Amino acid sequence: MPGSAWVITITEGTIAERTGTGGSWDSLGGAPDPFVCVTYSGRQHCTPEASDTYAPRWNYALPAVTAGMLLAGVPTVFKDRDVAGADAICEDITLVFVRDTFVSGGGSRACGSGRWYFTLRPQ
Repeated sequence: MPGSAWVITITEGTIAERTGTGGSWDSLGGAPDPFVCVTYSGRQHCTPEASDTYAPRWNYALPAVTAGMLLAGVPTVFKDRDVAGADAICEDITLVFVRDTFVSGGGSRACGSGRWYFTLRPQ
């Protein structure tokens, strides 16, 4: 199983209307422009930014990755793109996939300010 190829599809997310400190996501008070990035094989793979939304829908398939890499853990980020850079929606973490993730065909990553969902299917 460690050598089998799998495809992660980042499907959707939810974001709190205020940042963890109570501020607006954008400097002019607008909704966030969220994106998710996952790093494996030495490359960062990101969804497109979803513009001005608290409920992004990406349905974005990332390049195939081996089960072994997923079991070892992949660094992930969930951020809001601003003119001045990118603000964290969730803190950066290494997401470790477990047997149940493969069996259920996906999962989610959550924090106080948001959550993003993904599916996982064999290639």
